Amino acid sequence: MDPSTIDTDARRSEWLAQRQKSIGGSEVGAILGLDPYMDPIRLWAIKSGLMEPDDLSDNIAVWYGQHDEPVIAKRLELESGITVALPDDRYEIRQRADHDYLHATLDGNVWSPHRPTPAIGVLEMKSLNAMGLAKADADGPPHQYLAQLQHGMFVTRRSWGVLACRYGNQAFRWWEVEYDAEWYEGDILPALRQFWHHVTTGTQPEPIGAATEGETLGAMYPREDEGDEPILLDIDPGLGDEYDDIQRQIGELKKRQDAIKSVVKSKLGASAKGLLSDSSGWSWKTTRRAEHVVKASESRVLRRIKRKAT
Repeated sequence: MDPSTIDTDARRSEWLAQRQKSIGGSEVGAILGLDPYMDPIRLWAIKSGLMEPDDLSDNIAVWYGQHDEPVIAKRLELESGITVALPDDRYEIRQRADHDYLHATLDGNVWSPHRPTPAIGVLEMKSLNAMGLAKADADGPPHQYLAQLQHGMFVTRRSWGVLACRYGNQAFRWWEVEYDAEWYEGDILPALRQFWHHVTTGTQPEPIGAATEGETLGAMYPREDEGDEPILLDIDPGLGDEYDDIQRQIGELKKRQDAIKSVVKSKLGASAKGLLSDSSGWSWKTTRRAEHVVKASESRVLRRIKRKAT
């Protein structure tokens, strides 16, 4: 396809509409609880038409991520000897007939001189914050993106792929990855199948403790029903006891933390910085906050109701 003939806006609209009908690679991390910005409940609500997806068309990180791809591809070729082919149509959706609830949009295709021809691999590219470099060097490639790459390999029936990551202007890392049937088909695929069952049956997934779930549930249920008549919660009462115990521990830990802060401040006095024998330490410096007005808002607040004495 000649890229000059593609109506990008129209193709993007088609792509967004098609994405609603199946699970894409970028959504796998959310379903597995690996995405810090998207939780399974929010994704389910979007797929079910209960919430609108965020408009990322003007998101600066997304813009840079898309426009960095040719640079990342070129760097990968220079460092690895792997040949990269970027897609003419960046919104082309691929699906498997036997798993029509899954789809993948590839960043590119790769060929390695060390693999038999024509062993085409899947390319996944990411433009990431440099703060993640140390973790990647210590722990390997981010699992969220590894899962996305495995998804692309499964959908396209390919046996290998490459994850290439630019970490700001500081570093470039790439990993050649084999398709892992045990991980994808044994762990990931059942989770995706269960998630899609929730979508098709209109049943909300259970919370998994993701950081964004509280915000998601607040957006889904912004107002309480009229009246104050309680409902019977289908929850083990022991969960309430656990919640109370955690609150107690948080209070005790906060008290201990404040005590340590007081000891450190008393030792620092007017000094701006102090070090311990292990070279760690504290600083105590003046910071200034600009005056600002907080806009009025309202939201629901979860409060614990104590058990009645018997």
